[in-house]
Amino acid sequence: MEDPPQQQPRATVTGGSPIWLFPGLGCRYVGMGSDLIGRYAAADAVVSAASDWLGYDVVSVCLEGSGRKVVPAR
Repeated sequence: MEDPPQQQPRATVTGGSPIWLFPGLGCRYVGMGSDLIGRYAAADAVVSAASDWLGYDVVSVCLEGSGRKVVPAR
């Protein structure tokens, strides 16, 4: 059996910093980000800054939920 052809990368990164992207609508769930929060200092710094700016604990909302029903995007 022949090996499948190798796919070429669609983009090339030449330095810079890593980023995390989360979908904007409809794809959120309790626990989202739990693999980043507490594991990476950069993620902790972003979540801390968001908490300060928003005025509530973003970590607890991400990991435990807000108690509000999340309405799916249409």
